[in-house]
Amino acid sequence: MMCHRDLLAVLALLLPLIALVVGNINAEWKPIPSTTDPGVVANAQFALIVKAKDDRFGTSNNYNTVVRDYLDGRRDLIGFW
Repeated sequence: MMCHRDLLAVLALLLPLIALVVGNINAEWKPIPSTTDPGVVANAQFALIVKAKDDRFGTSNNYNTVVRDYLDGRRDLIGFW
């Protein structure tokens, strides 16, 4: 029987495929920096960042803002790592 974590891992692997099928979603894997300096990636953590291609969710969901908010503790990360 699959546990909750296994199901999340499967979903994380399927999201890019689902995004390609849907067509109006942009999904990609990006490294999560371990500091607030965007040029520093000191570990092997990656996040699946999903946002609409037409940016209908506004700039609050762009990659840099999501990571900055995550590092500051203001939001849970969008995606899995």
